[in-house]
Amino acid sequence: MSEFVGFRRAKAGDAGGIEALVASAVGPWMDKSEIRSEVVQCASDPNSGCQTVAVGGGRVVGHVMVQRKAGAFAHVGVVSVCVAPELRRRGIGSALLGMAEEWARKHGVMRLEAICNVQDHATNGLFHKAQYVLEAMAMWAYARNPAGELVTGQQWARYILVQSPAAQVAQ
Repeated sequence: MSEFVGFRRAKAGDAGGIEALVASAVGPWMDKSEIRSEVVQCASDPNSGCQTVAVGGGRVVGHVMVQRKAGAFAHVGVVSVCVAPELRRRGIGSALLGMAEEWARKHGVMRLEAICNVQDHATNGLFHKAQYVLEAMAMWAYARNPAGELVTGQQWARYILVQSPAAQVAQ
């Protein structure tokens, strides 16, 4: 794909494109109703989180989301990032992750947490490159295969990035 890839804040109308992207890049086990409701929530309440999309060739080719936790944990955000498999290793994921981190700094989110499948080498590499630290690994069994069956023994990694308060003041 040689077309320009542009970045913009996700809109409620992007939900279908984000769902298609996640299904192609992550797999069909992702709950699409979750994606749609998260996109709509962030579009309607910018302080609850941020969603940014990369668009190229008339479709969503990348997506990043930060969901801010509630109450006493409002300084923590959960980040997820996804790039179309055929466009990986071109800087799209790094750019999206940087935009999410900038949003977090501006909104007082000092700790970002990310969870990804250990077998997803591209995403693990992205988090390492962005200086996220591997905090934990666990076996979780909530993923479903294309037939809808529960897949057991999936190993997941949790990464964290702690942003200093000084970096927030400097912004």
